[in-house]
Parts: sequence; C-alpha cells; structure tokens
Amino acid sequence: MLALFVPLIISSGGNSGSQASTLVVRSLALGELKLRDWWRVVSRELTSGIVLGAILASIASLASSSGRVSSAPMASTIS
Repeated sequence: MLALFVPLIISSGGNSGSQASTLVVRSLALGELKLRDWWRVVSRELTSGIVLGAILASIASLASSSGRVSSAPMASTIS
C-alpha cells in the first residue's frame, strides 16, 4: 500500500510546492502580499494540502481495495 502512495505524494508535492512558492514570490514582488499576511497564506496552503492528501488517499485506497494493485514490493513484481 505504501509503495502505491509514495509516488503520488512525491509528484503532487513537487508540483504544488513549486506553484505555491512561485505565486508567493510573485505576490510579494508586486506588493499584493505583505509579510504580515503569512498566516493567511499558510492556512490556505495547509487547507489545500489536506484536501489534496485526502483525495490521493481515497484514490490509493480504492485502487488497493479493488485488487488492481498488489501490495507486493516493487522488486518482486519486476523480476
């Protein structure tokens, strides 16, 4: 089960992280966001992270319960 979930987290974390950091830096540069607004930014990103995690967890759970995904380690399925 964990072998299925790790690639989902890695790929979504990289995309979301780079997108969020780009938007924050752009907003700071344009003056749309002040340093005192950090709590609003953090709470918004935390909320979106929890929602994304719940969606990925439900997809992984459905895939593993349907029997389409084996819980065997990747090395044994390749050979």
